[in-house]
Amino acid sequence: GGKAARAKSQHAPTQIATSLSNELSLLEVVLPVVRQLGGCAHAPCEAPTLGPAVSHLITTTQPKRTVKLLFALARGIPVVSADWVLRSCTNEAWLAHDDFLAHPPVPAASEQLRGLKVHVAADGAKMSAATLEALIEAGGGEVVPKPRGGSRSPSDYVQLGGRRPDGIKAISEDEVIARVLGQVTAAAEAGGDRAEQGGQAGESGEGGADTTPEGGESESEEF
Repeated sequence: GGKAARAKSQHAPTQIATSLSNELSLLEVVLPVVRQLGGCAHAPCEAPTLGPAVSHLITTTQPKRTVKLLFALARGIPVVSADWVLRSCTNEAWLAHDDFLAHPPVPAASEQLRGLKVHVAADGAKMSAATLEALIEAGGGEVVPKPRGGSRSPSDYVQLGGRRPDGIKAISEDEVIARVLGQVTAAAEAGGDRAEQGGQAGESGEGGADTTPEGGESESEEF
């Protein structure tokens, strides 16, 4: 009894989240199987920014770049295909997830944005200001409030979106995403046309990714 139960739950997730809004038929199969297999300490997480107990993000074999995916990569949460759940069902016990990774882990997870101080002044074109702040912190960056009366040196931080004071460098939403994905690893410093465009996009105030299905993620648009 006890030995069999331990074997059954050895590889069980603590809590799952899913990114399957465009695969509703698959989602309808996966969730009951997760319940059937058991061993999870928590019910599935629906928050797009992923709660602290989430241990696995379940998606398709070719996951879209959604808010949930970005948060999983920022925090080093394994991104696995739904096959992991279905094969575990056939096995009648949770299998190790290693053979079912749908996205490779990002090097230095939780530290992609370390050393970066950002003031988020406006919504991005893809994510709201609040979601961007949470993503920056998930990746090891620091969110700073708007400075008052020269209380902070311009070299201390960068600004995302909105109108920037003189001497303040910009960082774009796309660069934050690229850093989370491990595509930019140099010390944080933004500027130039790309960052300027990101700031202008932020001024539009379009928080598209926070108003789409499955609790605020965009399943149809790749970031």
